[in-house]
Amino acid sequence: MEKKFIKKLPISQTMKSILPFFMTSLFLLFDQRLLGSGENFIALAGGENVGISVLLYFYFMKLLLLLIAFCSGIPGGIFFPLLAMGSLVGNFYGSVLFNLDLVGQNEILIFSMLAMAAHFSSIVRAPLTGMFLIIEMTGGRIDFFLPIIIVSSVAYLVAENFRNEPIYESLLEIMVKNKSK
Repeated sequence: MEKKFIKKLPISQTMKSILPFFMTSLFLLFDQRLLGSGENFIALAGGENVGISVLLYFYFMKLLLLLIAFCSGIPGGIFFPLLAMGSLVGNFYGSVLFNLDLVGQNEILIFSMLAMAAHFSSIVRAPLTGMFLIIEMTGGRIDFFLPIIIVSSVAYLVAENFRNEPIYESLLEIMVKNKSK
């Protein structure tokens, strides 16, 4: 779904605003675990973890719901869902390593934290904010500060090297183009 597609729909603006809520509610009727911005996904790695296929399902469903909301043009937050999706990627990676007997159950949480920092730093392009945000979210665990610094810096540099535009600059550019039309 693309913003241009939503704009071309022959329905009123009110209906265009209601459409993403309706579509999201259909998904939530089938699985209430998808409700919210994703804080429940971040906590998965620290408690009773789910299977790898469920983690993939959560990631792609969260991505789909984020796209539905974003493409509708209704202002909304993508900040916390990005952290939740990063946590799911780290949880997936840590769970794969756990299933291969390469790490213990407790280390899955570490991979989850590191992936949140990397995901945030590469998409938002704010590595310092990502570092301190993850440290704050984990209760000030200073023993993970050096790995978070390294992961955030590498993710930032990789994104810069591939010349990917930061998400908020992309959003600003879209808004400016839409206002000039």
